[in-house]
Order: sequence, then C-alpha cells, then structure tokens
Amino acid sequence: MRTFFLAFLTVSLVGCGSTDATGGGSDVSSDTASDTAMADTSGSDATSGDTAGTDATSGDATGTDAITSDSPWAGQLFLNEIHAGGDKTAQVATAQDWIELYNVGGKNLDLAGCKLGGLTNGLAGADALPAGTSITAGSFLVVYFNHNNLGVPVINAGIKSDGSMGLWDKDGLLVDSIDWAEGASPAGSSYDRVPDGSATWKTVTPPTPGAPNSK
Repeated sequence: MRTFFLAFLTVSLVGCGSTDATGGGSDVSSDTASDTAMADTSGSDATSGDTAGTDATSGDATGTDAITSDSPWAGQLFLNEIHAGGDKTAQVATAQDWIELYNVGGKNLDLAGCKLGGLTNGLAGADALPAGTSITAGSFLVVYFNHNNLGVPVINAGIKSDGSMGLWDKDGLLVDSIDWAEGASPAGSSYDRVPDGSATWKTVTPPTPGAPNSK
C-alpha cells in the first residue's frame, strides 16, 4: 500500500511539472504573438501615414508641403505657385512652365546660388539661380523653366506634370518643397497656395504669375 501511494505521488508531481512548463510555454508564445501583432500594427500605422502623405499632395484642395524644411529662410520664402501644364512650344514665357516664389518676410533676399529642382534627385540634381536674382520683401518672383531662354530668371529645363520641386538656400539647406499629382496643374491652370504662403494648395484658374493667388 505504501509503495502504491509513493508511486502515485511521484506520477502526480511529474504531471504537475509538465503542465506548468506547457502553460509557461503558452504564455511566452502569447506574449510573442502579442508583440508581433503590436509591431505589425505599428508598421500598418507607418504605412497609413505614408499613404496620408501621398494623399495630401495628390492635387486636391488640401495639399500640403512634401517634406520638412530646415533652412533659416523656412517660413519666410515659399514655393507659392506651380505652372507645370505649360505649352512647351509657346513663345511667351508665362505660357510655358514656371514657378512663383513668395517672400512673406520683411527683408529682401539675395537668391543667387539658391537651387531649384525635383525632389527625386535632390540638391545634387537641382539648378542654381543666376547671379543677380533677388526677391524684395513681401513680393513675388517668377522663375521660368524652358529651353528657349524665355523670361528672367530662366532655368534650362521643364517641369513635369506629375512631379515635385524643392528650393534650397545657398548653404544647401531646404527652404521649401512640394509634390503634386497628374492633373494638379492642367493646361490653363496652376497649382497654388491659397491664400499666399499658406499650407493649403489648390488648382486655380487662371494662373496668376507675379500676383496674389486667387481664392
């Protein structure tokens, strides 16, 4: 009888230990699954953020700046109007591609050496504004993009109808940037900050180069 009781007790203790170990394994697996789920959720949020960023610059009335600026001129000098639907054969500068800059600050700015170009190639692929380029306080400056040397200042390039643009200061720091989707600047229209210097972009007809943007 005593031998039977000891054998029974031994089997019971081994069985309890086996159950605890299995239970502990399940808890660990559950934690791992939970952590994985949390990581996946975080990844989804990041993806969602990227998508929201894309939507924000899709050419609708709620477009915003593409990326954060880091120049001391940020908040003072803006890319204010994009004309990317220009007639590449026209002999009038404003009928071709151009970008309007807006200086909301109280100081005149010497822009010689500042660069404009698409965000895909960044600063390395941007074109420098020529010597003598400046913008007075509270005013607009139109920079022309064409291969016919039309307008002043002019950059020997075009602007894509589905593209982006960055403005860098003389130290290579980003001042402002924007990207837009196909259709944001169709023929006869432009893609504008409305009101001037604000964070909201809209497709506006007709374009207003060198003048306040229409509402």
